[in-house]
Amino acid sequence: MHSRVVAEGEHVLYTVVILKGQYEAGHIEGDEFKQGNFVDFFDNFKASAREKRFIVREFEYDPSAKTVSTQEQADDLDAQVQQQKGSMVRWCKTHFGEAFSAWVHVKVIRAFVESVLRYGLPPNFVLAVLKLTPNKEKQVMQALDR
Repeated sequence: MHSRVVAEGEHVLYTVVILKGQYEAGHIEGDEFKQGNFVDFFDNFKASAREKRFIVREFEYDPSAKTVSTQEQADDLDAQVQQQKGSMVRWCKTHFGEAFSAWVHVKVIRAFVESVLRYGLPPNFVLAVLKLTPNKEKQVMQALDR
């Protein structure tokens, strides 16, 4: 049994679960009963993994150590997230006005360039921003197209 955990570029991390030993059942050969024995798959797996240039590392699960350290890490990460979220909200509130102003500036430059390309030089036009209500949009667009 294996499952993919992480894939980063050329590197992939899999978890593989192997039974350390499994009982091979006995069988009858002719008139004799051959006794079963335990078969160890781990050494065969390790050898075939090395042939394919995989690294095999043994892992022993310790639930008591994991619970304590994981809970502490989760609490620390939650505290860091809250701290960074607060500073990110402050930063966004501070810089939103500047970003919006730059965005409007880009829109005005785009309107200027499009009008010069459409009407030519020298630029002789008026740029206006209209706030339309949804039901009057068609009428205004028709009036502007005339």
